Amino acid sequence: MKKNRKINIFIISFENLAKDSATVKLCESDDGLKTIVDLPGDLLIIPQATLGGRLNARRFQYHNNIKKDIGLEYYDKLVSNLRELCSQNKDNVVHAGSYGIRQIYSCVTNGPAMHIIEY
Repeated sequence: MKKNRKINIFIISFENLAKDSATVKLCESDDGLKTIVDLPGDLLIIPQATLGGRLNARRFQYHNNIKKDIGLEYYDKLVSNLRELCSQNKDNVVHAGSYGIRQIYSCVTNGPAMHIIEY
């Protein structure tokens, strides 16, 4: 008996994804809401490769995750596009985590100084 296989096709415009992230008005200022390109500040990108888990018999399985080499290529394109957009303001720095390794993030903040955008 043949087993049906699921094929995932990803079509992503990294230019649009980067532009949406860099131009969304999230930051409060005296003049109203601003984008990260408008104000001085840093952007931290933390890759998350294990969002493709599927619950199976009370355990998560990750068989449908994107292959690491393709994920790395996509991540590098996104980071490159964001760095290009944010370079319009010399006071902006884009920090990017390493793709494909386990990362732990912890943050203590005093106010609305951080936004998390998930796609």
